[in-house]
Amino acid sequence: MGEISRTIGIAGENITIENFCKKILGWRGTANVEFGCKNRNKHGKRTHDIDFFVSYSCPLIYDTQQCIYTSVKYTQLLSNIKKTFIDYANAITQSSECFPLDEQYQKITANVKNSNYRYSQVIFWLNHSENEYKDLAKELSNVNAELEHEFDNIYLVDNFRITFLYTIIKFARQLYPSDNDKITFYYPATGINDNSKQGREENGLVFPVQFINCPIIPLRIIDKQGYKILYLAVRENFEEETLKRLLGLAQSLTSGWCNKIIICFPDYQEIKHSAIKDTIFFNFNQSEFTDMIEIKSYQDTFKSFEKNETSEFLKPIETEPEFNIETMLPFGDRLRQLLAQSKVQKNEIQTLLNRRGIYVNNKFGKEELIPILTTSLISPSEFEYIRRRHNAKEVAEKITTQTLIVDNTTSLTEAMQKVRVSVSEAVKKANPDNEIVSFSNFVHKNNGEIEAECHFKRPILTKDWASINQTQRLKITFSVPKKYDKKTDKINIFIGATSNDAKNIGKDVVKNITTELRKEGIIREDALLEKITANDFANEHRTNFLLSFLNLTQEESKVLKFFGVTDLEFAISDEIIEKLPEDIASLKNKVEQSVFSGKNLEDIKYIKDKNYRNYFIFEVVTAKYIFTIDDIKGKVQIEFGFPDIKTKSLDKAEFEFKIVDTHPDVEKNLSAREYKELEASLQDEFNRLKVSKLTNVPRKDGQQGKLFD
Repeated sequence: MGEISRTIGIAGENITIENFCKKILGWRGTANVEFGCKNRNKHGKRTHDIDFFVSYSCPLIYDTQQCIYTSVKYTQLLSNIKKTFIDYANAITQSSECFPLDEQYQKITANVKNSNYRYSQVIFWLNHSENEYKDLAKELSNVNAELEHEFDNIYLVDNFRITFLYTIIKFARQLYPSDNDKITFYYPATGINDNSKQGREENGLVFPVQFINCPIIPLRIIDKQGYKILYLAVRENFEEETLKRLLGLAQSLTSGWCNKIIICFPDYQEIKHSAIKDTIFFNFNQSEFTDMIEIKSYQDTFKSFEKNETSEFLKPIETEPEFNIETMLPFGDRLRQLLAQSKVQKNEIQTLLNRRGIYVNNKFGKEELIPILTTSLISPSEFEYIRRRHNAKEVAEKITTQTLIVDNTTSLTEAMQKVRVSVSEAVKKANPDNEIVSFSNFVHKNNGEIEAECHFKRPILTKDWASINQTQRLKITFSVPKKYDKKTDKINIFIGATSNDAKNIGKDVVKNITTELRKEGIIREDALLEKITANDFANEHRTNFLLSFLNLTQEESKVLKFFGVTDLEFAISDEIIEKLPEDIASLKNKVEQSVFSGKNLEDIKYIKDKNYRNYFIFEVVTAKYIFTIDDIKGKVQIEFGFPDIKTKSLDKAEFEFKIVDTHPDVEKNLSAREYKELEASLQDEFNRLKVSKLTNVPRKDGQQGKLFD
């Protein structure tokens, strides 16, 4: 058994150092370094060893020498993953503490001319027996706090990561196998790698350690005819949003120098994905740019024999790409602007790094973590994670609901076929300066719903791009209530909007649709759109309705479980001011309108004690829930209430809710599509709860209310 382990260990060093580090990554250095411990009291050792020590001038950070301490572990079985990794990490950090004090280090770095040094540890933990796609980082998400000794950052390269790097670089060499083809690593502008006199080094044969766990790898290829090619390989699967952002990234990286762009996914199939690709290319703002793009799969399977289109070599495009928050993938300074915002927390950046398999010193502040990301490229799902942490509340859709009576012999599909209302035209009519980013006009979905969606903007690009919400969204959904059969005479209309402007446009569209349906005789002449307004309830009943969402039973919802109230906006009622208790009267004298903010607000007496409730007008509640949807669990923050009570009359203040922030408890970054599907399910569940709870709340009778009874 010991002989087998020794043999595997020798094979591991040969695979990793001689074949991978030297031949693929272009690293040059000293292997199998042994030296005496310089701090025996602290380390408890006589000697240390480093499997491979690498030093090079860093192309991503100006005037900086990058030093890499490499440890190679090639094992048969994986057990006690967390404990074993901690042992490996502590061993390499101890070695890196002592080696700069050894004479061997002084000799190796004697001719270094750079004035700054950066140190990184890389642990190649490879496994001889396990699946080549096993991701060890998923089991090490909270390991930082348990690592001892001082270190800057530790990169874990496991089977999953080394297979990706090996495969995508091998594939590039297969595409351009001629000795006259030049394949190098592309070094993007990081904001800190530009020499004012000489510019920056744009490409080279050395693979930067900052790229080693990166989910996107850029290569620069010059073929035998002299054409220049950008090759982008991404670890994430092909999706519509992913391709859009990669196009934006490629456009930003190649201005003025590129003749062709190759974007490679692990799962791209021409038959399965070409329609999506063609649609995205057709709608891209520069058709000549998409003419130079090829989409491929770097995984070598029999499906590679499917039709595989190629693009022409074109003249480099000099124009800067159009700024579009929906298609951009920031890097360098732009990414730094986003990460530096106060809404992005240190622990959130650390989560991203941990998911990559990068472990940083716990003493590091946010400003020391940011360069680790800005000196590499982030993936579309990583950008989605950051963007949601940054402005989740601002981009969340506010959902309002209206109900419409139709002739009970007319189906929803038949009714909507009569409609000739364009959402995009309504957006332009509301403000001619609005620019349509994308739209779909009343698509009939498989679940029976009919939905229109429009993204529009009126942006002015500023240096502080990250602090503004560039794009507004409007979604209008017509749906037959699920508890009724197909002969129902009611239709629910959901308006989802990220701004008041978008919401008002949505209301105008619904109003115009109602007018058309009335002309066609599909809805009753005396029927109005039913809305849920603050004026539908007495204050006591409205308060009970809002607070009922804090008392969900398992029978009411198998998806949402109440966790706690985080914010509660309120005003003190003027109707019974002469009866105010002393503590509430004192509160009213201090502030006319206020917010309770904190944790577990449901336990404060003003909410818990029903005797207090009628003295307050509760406007908006923000609550956290634990959710379970299929096999995904997590926490979600939902804001609901009547926010317009502050500024409008009670009969115009409608009930709204929005999914403010979603935190799925998963060990990966979700794509934009996965987030959208998850939040759509949460919206559906909260809509269902709202309808269910309304049946138990007394409402004032009105003309429309009688029609619906």
